[in-house]
Amino acid sequence: MENDASPPAPPAPFRSSPTGRKLRSFLTTLLWFVLAGPPCGSIVFAASFALAIAPVGDAGSVFGFLLIYGVPFSYWMGVPSALAAGLLVGALRWWRGAAGLAAALMIGLAVGVATVVITSGTGTGSSGAGLPLLAACLGATIACWRLSGGSRRTS
Repeated sequence: MENDASPPAPPAPFRSSPTGRKLRSFLTTLLWFVLAGPPCGSIVFAASFALAIAPVGDAGSVFGFLLIYGVPFSYWMGVPSALAAGLLVGALRWWRGAAGLAAALMIGLAVGVATVVITSGTGTGSSGAGLPLLAACLGATIACWRLSGGSRRTS
């Protein structure tokens, strides 16, 4: 007697677990912050520093000069700050499912203040660079928060 039963149906497509989705969101957020944060911060820093130190007519040329040298070397100084902000935003998304604009603003402000304090104590910060550096951290955090999904829920 032959078996007339049809073969079993293939299993349903793999659906990632909630932990898998959270981990993917965390790593994606971290990657966006580390790769895009330093250049975004460099652009904001160059604009705000040029406006702070240059006469009105020369701000554009100072901005261009700062961009030429600032963007390629932005990873040297920007990766630690971007990593800190990315870890905080990613952790917030992991535990709460989303990170709102207010949270991103507070994280950017906290990382900016910490960066200004750390660089002023090491001699790497120059006079007048505190507010532009704070603006760079805040601007880069908001840009990367938006690029990595904004306030979209991950759970």
